[in-house]
Amino acid sequence: MAYSDEVMINKSREQKGFTLIELMIVVAIIGILAAVALPAYQDYIVKSRVIEGLNLASSAKLIIVGDGSASLLGLQLSADSWNAQGANLGASSKYVEHVCITNIPPSGAASNCGGAVAAGDPNSGIITINYNAAEIGLPAGSNQLQLHPYVRSQTIPSPTLINDLINGHNSGSIDWACVSSTNATASVRFAGNAPLALGAAGVPDRFVPGECR
Repeated sequence: MAYSDEVMINKSREQKGFTLIELMIVVAIIGILAAVALPAYQDYIVKSRVIEGLNLASSAKLIIVGDGSASLLGLQLSADSWNAQGANLGASSKYVEHVCITNIPPSGAASNCGGAVAAGDPNSGIITINYNAAEIGLPAGSNQLQLHPYVRSQTIPSPTLINDLINGHNSGSIDWACVSSTNATASVRFAGNAPLALGAAGVPDRFVPGECR
């Protein structure tokens, strides 16, 4: 083998692989991508678990829309029946501690839902979802969503279901206001009579559907 051929072979061998600088650039790019993608992925996981609570609450909504919206007594019986499920938790799962319906004013009985809702609450008929903050990945104490029933009306503001029943009106179709730490969407949809935001007790708005922000 000629000397020149040997030199070319050695050079080709030296040119294989990455230099240290190239490797450092690749590692830096991976680090940047991970720093951006990881928080977004973690938020996505929390959002999917929040949706689970709203899915559990869908059955409670059906109960209120049915017999529960016909009369004060119907709402009371529906709330008590729902709250008595699952060892008085209403509904629960790995990520949801309980889903409860607030008892209505005529009832003097304590809530069947582990103290999660108060008897005699003037905003009765509200569905409260309490999440397991540690399991779901929420900040401690910021683990609640509420669904408020309103009677669809041509007048503004739309009446809450409980006020409509107390006033002896024939309830129409039910609309739902969802509130978390904020209530911007509910404020627009139910102008003048929107439910209050839950503030620090509510699920942060970045984890909830647009309807609940």
